Amino acid sequence: MHPFTGSVDEVPLRRAPLAFVVCQVRFPTPVGLDESAMESARRALSVDYPVIREQFETVLVVGPNGVSQQQGDSKTWVLSTINDQWRVVLGRQMASIEATRYDGRADFVKRLSALFDVIEASYKPPVCDRVGVRYVNRIDDADDLRVLRRLVQPLALAGLQVPHDENVRIRHSFCDTVFTDEEATIRARWGWLPAGAVIDPALSAPERDHWMLDLDVFNESSTVFDSSDLTRQAENFSSKAYRLFRWLVTDEFISHFGGD
Repeated sequence: MHPFTGSVDEVPLRRAPLAFVVCQVRFPTPVGLDESAMESARRALSVDYPVIREQFETVLVVGPNGVSQQQGDSKTWVLSTINDQWRVVLGRQMASIEATRYDGRADFVKRLSALFDVIEASYKPPVCDRVGVRYVNRIDDADDLRVLRRLVQPLALAGLQVPHDENVRIRHSFCDTVFTDEEATIRARWGWLPAGAVIDPALSAPERDHWMLDLDVFNESSTVFDSSDLTRQAENFSSKAYRLFRWLVTDEFISHFGGD
């Protein structure tokens, strides 16, 4: 298996360590976009996402004490399923769909297609400035961590490969690499983090030491906003992320987390 070429069949995992998956599109504010157009989008999406909440976008501010989050001026709407496993976020310049439980790529792509259709019909954005798909996997269960060296390739262990005795504890070991091909940029981050540490304020902070794998595949070239084309791009990006994921984990990882 090659990390960047060829196709890999998806294997469902009964207890997948997927913490978060999201697809987002960004676009300039369409001329003439008003509340009635945004309300039309919300109504169309409320059939599948009936819980609707209003919020303001979070702005990251870099200051002398590091990075902090502040409330911005731009309003967004969050629509979710009753169980809150799926969410759609709508703003004046973006739309995203995210999940904390992933039931397979086919269902994900179906939901993406429906979202893009609604945005195209209601917002009528002329172009899309960015489309990206991101998967965050996290292993923090003690039993899983004990066999981590059998679950992932040595490359993905980073500093955990360095010999050490019980008196030495690894606090942090992380790899951050960006790849590009003709279709997308692929940012891959993996490694070991201590309890309470996160690499992105958008993610929740685990209460235990953990190993994580964060794969973000995106294209920032401005293209005509076409729902069908964006769906194909997103499905392709999802496939790219999965191929790299399968290259970084072992066959034992698949069986350990409930794959057939």
